[in-house]
Amino acid sequence: MVPPARIVEPLIAASILFVGLENLWALRRRDPAAALRHRWMLTFAFGLVHGFGFAAVLRQLQLPRAALATGLVSFNLGVECGQVCIVLIALPLLRALLRARAFAPVASVCVAVLGGAWLVSRLLFVR
Repeated sequence: MVPPARIVEPLIAASILFVGLENLWALRRRDPAAALRHRWMLTFAFGLVHGFGFAAVLRQLQLPRAALATGLVSFNLGVECGQVCIVLIALPLLRALLRARAFAPVASVCVAVLGGAWLVSRLLFVR
């Protein structure tokens, strides 16, 4: 059974909104690390939801069954390589920005706003 895009797409957006809001909540606590100890469980759950989104993209490619495993591995390797490249490029900038006290709250608000906007658009326009 494959969940429909009208459910998966808003869930992906909602997970992004949630992470931004959770970061803001954690920053308000005296011990932010304690507030985020459960993050691994959320990461696992959100990873499953995002995986359904990736599976939908693969399904749209209409790969033959014989090429499905190779396509899935290639797709995931491509996504991971892209993420590593983005992190390596952004890391020096992020390190400099983290020294500014306002960076984490501002970045969290930006993530929450973008996730919220995406959620609204997914709820209104995904069929």
